[in-house]
Amino acid sequence: MKEKENLPTLQGIEQVANQLQINQDNLIECIKNLQEQKDQNIVEIVRREKEILEDSNGVVAKFTENLRQAQDQLEIDNERLRRITNYLHRQEQLELELYEAYKTQITATDQAQDRFNQAQQQVREIEQATDTAIQQQQQTEDTIERLTNSLSADESKLTWLKGTLAASFLSPIAGAIVAIPMINKISACKTDINEWKAQLNTAKKRFSQIAVERDRVLDAQGEVYMEQLLAYRDLRNERENLEICKTNWENQKSIINVAKLAVNEQNVRITNVSEQMKKIQYQLDAAREDQLQEIIKVNRIEGQMNTLSIQQTQLFKHKK
Repeated sequence: MKEKENLPTLQGIEQVANQLQINQDNLIECIKNLQEQKDQNIVEIVRREKEILEDSNGVVAKFTENLRQAQDQLEIDNERLRRITNYLHRQEQLELELYEAYKTQITATDQAQDRFNQAQQQVREIEQATDTAIQQQQQTEDTIERLTNSLSADESKLTWLKGTLAASFLSPIAGAIVAIPMINKISACKTDINEWKAQLNTAKKRFSQIAVERDRVLDAQGEVYMEQLLAYRDLRNERENLEICKTNWENQKSIINVAKLAVNEQNVRITNVSEQMKKIQYQLDAAREDQLQEIIKVNRIEGQMNTLSIQQTQLFKHKK
């Protein structure tokens, strides 16, 4: 009988069951409140992480755009380098042509100088020949004048001797004495006269020959002077052309130096842009890595939220 008294009654069991149900409801409510608070915290975390992810996306987009702009700039710079390099090559080819023209003009100027020097030598020779011809002509004229005077003197002397001889015959005795020496003098005078005439004829022939040579030299002198003038004009023109060729060549060398400087500067610019691209690429890779890690983190948190949501749903179903 005592054992039956210790057994719980149906009413007691119901009270205990009700109390357990109340405790379970309170526990579920508490868990629900905690879960809601946790959900709010997770939602806030997800929101912040998504903001971080958006920032990461913005950084990736920024570096991607910067890289694209740098690539575009590099293409522009490479194209400009190609054009500058082609321009430099054309100018170098032109410089070679101008240098060859300069060397050719040097040869032409040297030839013109040789022609002018030869013309000057011919002028000196023809002037010397002219002076010699004039001097010989003057000497021959002096000789002719001297011979003419000597001939005239002897002819006068011969006339006088003949007159004296004729007068001497007026006195037979005196004439006989004077006649013989006088005849000898007349004979000697005639011999002298003939000698003067022979020398005078030779001198006149020589004068004619010298006159012909003088005329030839004078005619040649005009041609030589004309050749000297033409050679001088040619030399002057060639020297002017030489100066022009030299100036063109030196100016072209200056143009090449400027073009080389531009090529060097462009190469430096391309190097800088390439280094900048490497830096941007490094930053972009780092930003993409951060972006990937942030995506993984957001996905993991969202996965945890889904798991908690499933657990909560199951708990509520169990309550029902």
